[in-house]
Amino acid sequence: MSKIPLFDLKSFQPDHHQHSAVYVNSLKIHLASHKFINVPHSHETYITVLFTQGHGIHQIDFKSYPVSPGDVFLLSPGQVHSWSLSPDTDGFIFFHTEAYYNSFFQDQKIDHFPFFFLSHNYPLVQLGEELRETENWFTQLYKEYRQEYPRKDFRMISLINLVYIGLSRKYRHEVVREENENQVRIRKLYQLIDGHYKDKKLPNDYAEMLSMTTRHLSRICHEVTGRTTSDLIHDRILLEAKRLLIHGPDSISLIAYELGYDDVSYFIRFFRKKTGISPKQFRLNRQNTTPE
Repeated sequence: MSKIPLFDLKSFQPDHHQHSAVYVNSLKIHLASHKFINVPHSHETYITVLFTQGHGIHQIDFKSYPVSPGDVFLLSPGQVHSWSLSPDTDGFIFFHTEAYYNSFFQDQKIDHFPFFFLSHNYPLVQLGEELRETENWFTQLYKEYRQEYPRKDFRMISLINLVYIGLSRKYRHEVVREENENQVRIRKLYQLIDGHYKDKKLPNDYAEMLSMTTRHLSRICHEVTGRTTSDLIHDRILLEAKRLLIHGPDSISLIAYELGYDDVSYFIRFFRKKTGISPKQFRLNRQNTTPE
């Protein structure tokens, strides 16, 4: 079965580079050096991109975002994206693994930041007066990455953390706040769904993994999100189904199998019930219309 290209850090780093868990570059050099990223693809890492010059379109999971100086895009592992950018585009980009960030902090984790709370959160922060300070952090990070200084890793993670803290204060859809116990549980639920949606599709599967009853999980899920546990599971399945339908050439039956459905007709009924159209019609509509 054909797959959407999935890149790890080795795809972007020289073989001799010691920082196998992080990658930093100027955006101009990155774009010139890796032509293969111009087609829809995904990454195993978290990605942050700052645009300081140029314009174009950045497409992320079925939506197209105009690009302009001061835009910062933040992508979680697995998000499908591609872009069409003007020749003068510049800025900075960095990738890192989940383990790289989390290993430096005892309490703070990468998915505590509001833009990484879900794997499909709103991916854009538009900077105003904060641009100069943010660009300075990116510049320092890029210089640090390219040189061998004492305690280099600690300064790099400190700069990355400054970027994330600054962006979280500016983030459009979330208010940074202390999580209560139920919010922590629902964040864990999202993580479990991300890892198991292909083979576990029932609320009781996740209630068991969270060591609670299905009814208790349903109650806190509705309290925190306003939706049912099944809604969250179905949302994740539909997101991946749409990715495969749009970016992959495979048949509906192969996509159904990839998503854990042995009965393709059941998958088609499920998709139609949730979207109002069949998978085939969804694919045709996306091929014949301009992305959102």
